[in-house]
Amino acid sequence: MRLFHLIRDDDVSGVSGIGRVAEVVELENGKVVVGWLRGAKTVAVFDSLDDVIAVHGHEGSTWLELERDSDLEQTPPARGTYRAARALGHR
Repeated sequence: MRLFHLIRDDDVSGVSGIGRVAEVVELENGKVVVGWLRGAKTVAVFDSLDDVIAVHGHEGSTWLELERDSDLEQTPPARGTYRAARALGHR
């Protein structure tokens, strides 16, 4: 499992704000759980990280940041950010 934060540079919808707006967990089976940190604080399940960005990416103004000190990581993945061009309409 890997833990990310959904980072929003610009709040297009006017609902979630900017900065860290959600916690994101990628499960071993590829499913992704998103827990919102503001507003209604709902939880949603997606089929992939690409799907999260496709729905919430707002044309690049929202992205995923890998939590570097995640206790969930068994094998250290590549560090950095996840800005998927495929999820922005380039599949």
